[in-house]
Amino acid sequence: MINYRVGKVGLAISSSKGKVVSNALGDEKGELRYKYNILIVSNIEIVLFNYFGSINAYENGKDRLTFEDLRSVLHCVVSDAISGLMTFDDFCTEFGYSNDSIKARGVYRECRKSYSKLVKLGLSEKDMYEILDDENLQ
Repeated sequence: MINYRVGKVGLAISSSKGKVVSNALGDEKGELRYKYNILIVSNIEIVLFNYFGSINAYENGKDRLTFEDLRSVLHCVVSDAISGLMTFDDFCTEFGYSNDSIKARGVYRECRKSYSKLVKLGLSEKDMYEILDDENLQ
């Protein structure tokens, strides 16, 4: 578990043990990796995020996230959420998707959901950019 403070919001971030899954959003068929449940608690809300580890982490049997991993997860969750603020066309251009792709639409929706969850935790857009600028989380 890690504790993190941004603005007036304190966050506690923890993870479940990884569960083996295949075909995570955007994966090619048959790629195995660990899926972790990430619990983020603030002083006003509790939210759950799915986080998928790398194929390399799976191949090396890394089914638990370290303190450093959790810091990186927070950065990734916020980065994804901020991406959901773009228009769908801008999102596709930025990440190399076709704007007529079902997969792209699904990834974009997940980014927008992540943004909504972070807002429920009490984070403002300014707080989110502050997290992204924190070099300790990258």
